[in-house]
Amino acid sequence: MKWPGGFIRWVFPEDDLVWFVQDLSLHILDIVENSLAAGARRVEIRIEEDLQKDRLTIEIMDDGCGMDEAMAKQALDPFFTTKTNGTGLGLSIVYQLVEKAGGGIEVGRSQTGIGTLFSLFFPPSPSFSLAK
Repeated sequence: MKWPGGFIRWVFPEDDLVWFVQDLSLHILDIVENSLAAGARRVEIRIEEDLQKDRLTIEIMDDGCGMDEAMAKQALDPFFTTKTNGTGLGLSIVYQLVEKAGGGIEVGRSQTGIGTLFSLFFPPSPSFSLAK
């Protein structure tokens, strides 16, 4: 794949790559829906390659109501939710998917009334198979 600043080489079977990208894109849309439910008027998705850190980063930033420190620490925990009809599995499933790809997820800047930043990061050349 050609990204601004260089090439990213994904090393795993094409079927796994298609499944991974489709699944990841749906989870990113879930994060965007959470942002909108939190009152965001603006959501920005940024994809960036950092050759010095040897990683690909996807950032989802919003200007919604944000989270306090305690909520931000629990955001990735399974079954944690602030919604009356939520399961609390969305972000924890994203976390598992990203970890399976050799990456990680961080709840970056998040303050009540300011908005939230989620960062998903991946090694540019994962060499593994994603079992469905």
